[in-house]
Amino acid sequence: MTQTTAATSQVEYGANALIVCDNLVRIYQVENIEVQALQGLDLLVDKGEMIAIVGQSGSGKSTLLNVLSGLDVPTAGAARVAGWDLLRMSHADRLTYRRSVVGFVWQQTARNLLPYLSARENVMLPMAFDGVSGRRRGERADELLAAMGMADKGARRPAQLSGGEQQRVAIAVALANEPEVIFADEPTGELDSSTGDDVFAALRAANQELGATVVVVTHDHAVSSQVQRTVAIRDGRTATEVVRRTHVDDEGQTQTIHEEYAVLDRAGRMQLPKDYRDALGLRDRVRLELEPDHVGVWNDTAPHRERPAEAPVAQAPAAPATPPQRDVPAQDAATGASDGPDPYAPPAPTPPPRASKLPENFDIDAARGDDAPYLPRTSPDPRTRNEEAQDD
Repeated sequence: MTQTTAATSQVEYGANALIVCDNLVRIYQVENIEVQALQGLDLLVDKGEMIAIVGQSGSGKSTLLNVLSGLDVPTAGAARVAGWDLLRMSHADRLTYRRSVVGFVWQQTARNLLPYLSARENVMLPMAFDGVSGRRRGERADELLAAMGMADKGARRPAQLSGGEQQRVAIAVALANEPEVIFADEPTGELDSSTGDDVFAALRAANQELGATVVVVTHDHAVSSQVQRTVAIRDGRTATEVVRRTHVDDEGQTQTIHEEYAVLDRAGRMQLPKDYRDALGLRDRVRLELEPDHVGVWNDTAPHRERPAEAPVAQAPAAPATPPQRDVPAQDAATGASDGPDPYAPPAPTPPPRASKLPENFDIDAARGDDAPYLPRTSPDPRTRNEEAQDD
């Protein structure tokens, strides 16, 4: 029996997820300027989920949609959908992937439907490219139109349908080849709220009745009430998630609860909401404090949180004040020589003035005959001077 290494025994990130984005990066080159649209994005979507990806313009949500739909290739990281590696697919594989694995619903109806074909013919067309028989194509088209509430509109062309009806037919077209995932890009962007609700009802039917995983990309945060999970993207990364859950209260009434979470990615990064940062004045850097059940985030300029007062402790009498410590010039260990004067030493006292008295051995006669300054003679032997003093 061979020993299993730690690398092989470790569970792969997102092994059970249908959609996996691991540290996904996408960099564009625009006029010699690099634009990093995705900056290490992490995302997991399970099979059968219906989620929304929301974000402002420039947040990276459209780039993410293009990558996941096989229309664009990421720069780095990992992206997998239903087992397909989006970084290593050939051109032929991408065509198969877009035709059979994923389906699309675009905001512009002109991208979804051919204007010279009826609704039923539009639904049958993708199946013809996939080699499905004519009889089966007709049966499948009728089933999908009925599921979208459009059974009686199959013979009409797109120009004869309203905007909401066109989008419901577009959902049927996206479902034609039984894809694993449906990507919907702003499917209600050109519709009123009532018609938009009908489109989301059709997407929920595709999710719950037909088993397709649905990913809606939009700028409208209000879609959180229409989906199970809402993922917000900011600055090319997943920032927050809103999870919708149902709860039965004590009176037996079913209530819907929306819980918002900050996303902690695999690198340990987390984005604080802007209103939180503005309210506390958080910028540049913050302090973190680990508590038993949470992590505190503190402004760098704010004082530490006050701790509970402790019991007073008896203090010993204070010692006499000592002069403050000061630096002194370094001294040579052998000679004691100093590097320089001590800048902290007090000034030396001024010596008293000396009396103007000539030395005892000064020869005034010799000095008068000479222009040189007054100079003392050579000092005699101290013993001789003492003897002369005794003779006097």
